[in-house]
Amino acid sequence: MSAPAPRPPRTARMPDFIGGATDPDGVLAALRLAVFGVGSVGRNIAIHLARLMPRELILVDPGHYKDESLLTQPIAPVDVGQPKATNTGALCREISPATEVISFQAGLQDVDRAILADCDYVFLSTDNLLAEVEAARVATALGRPLIQASVHGDSLTAQVRVFTNRDGEGSCLLCAFGSDEWRHLDVQTRFRCTPAEPVGTGAHVVGPATFSVSPLCAMAADMAVLQMLRMTLGLGGSVGDSLVEYNAYGSRTVVSGLRRNPDCPADHVVWHVMDAPRALDECSLAELARSAGVAPERQARAAVTVGAPSGTQRYFASALCRCGNPESVSRFAAGDPRPTVCSACGGVATPNRFESYDPVPLEVVHAVAERPLAGIVDTPATWVLVRDGDRATMFRDPASRGPTDDADD
Repeated sequence: MSAPAPRPPRTARMPDFIGGATDPDGVLAALRLAVFGVGSVGRNIAIHLARLMPRELILVDPGHYKDESLLTQPIAPVDVGQPKATNTGALCREISPATEVISFQAGLQDVDRAILADCDYVFLSTDNLLAEVEAARVATALGRPLIQASVHGDSLTAQVRVFTNRDGEGSCLLCAFGSDEWRHLDVQTRFRCTPAEPVGTGAHVVGPATFSVSPLCAMAADMAVLQMLRMTLGLGGSVGDSLVEYNAYGSRTVVSGLRRNPDCPADHVVWHVMDAPRALDECSLAELARSAGVAPERQARAAVTVGAPSGTQRYFASALCRCGNPESVSRFAAGDPRPTVCSACGGVATPNRFESYDPVPLEVVHAVAERPLAGIVDTPATWVLVRDGDRATMFRDPASRGPTDDADD
């Protein structure tokens, strides 16, 4: 088998940006980028980003391409039926072999936060409100700029919002949610691309289909990537915390600012991300609290969240046997903890969810707070968050870089 033809360097078509960064090639080569939703808009975004040849590109989408996808998405008939994330990832890897492409055929809630912590930008282009909420929370907590691209087909409008998430004082995506969005979230409405698309498992109420045309979807993607380039290379004025809206009916572009909603229910605290003092499973929760700068007199009030690749882990304090005997569990588990044998009758003690926590106050875990994490978790921890009031510190394993794309196939 012959070796693939070498790719041209990034500089082969790099413009001499007016007033831009002195080394755009080096700046773009170092970027770590994530795209949540790789459909009509997101696949265009991912392809644009691959052509910039960044260091890392993370793609997240649980869906598959359908026959109707041919009408709005840059795919070929052979791609129909393929998983969106891995199919797009394969294309991006062909375009830029030097880029580390990581594909997750899953929902955003199933992606390890430790993997996203190094991202320079998060792009959001999904039609699911639950995913929007999760993306807003992740980007805000990790202090990463969030660029949302969307379309309104009936009015031929493409829209891009840029949230800098720099210090927790600016606007977040949820600041703009109105009563309609929160109502849809209450009933878990999923807006679908086609009326016949199956909803899948879960309590989702069928919402109206999303209709658009291919050039409008491409326009939203173009605008989103251009906003990222302006922010990264310092091109023109500031684009942070802004809304750009293009309407094709009147060929008009409107730019407006985004302000924080003082009544926003979302947590705007930005996490401080740092490596654990040593291998995470060797650290204790009390040690991490000290490393986070939590004063001894406040440690009882601080709370911790233990992360795993599939989400956060819940702390179970006890289990109950049918004989009425309580058994201590004192362990974190991503699902139900390992079965506990009743010391009184030898039966199986069931985990007591009324004494389970996520997050958990340190005073609740005081009995095991000085033990290494490896001894109190059922699933190896990939990150731990220590929260003390408005201060939050996320610890990662210093040797961890997350899964490769091969693990997703």
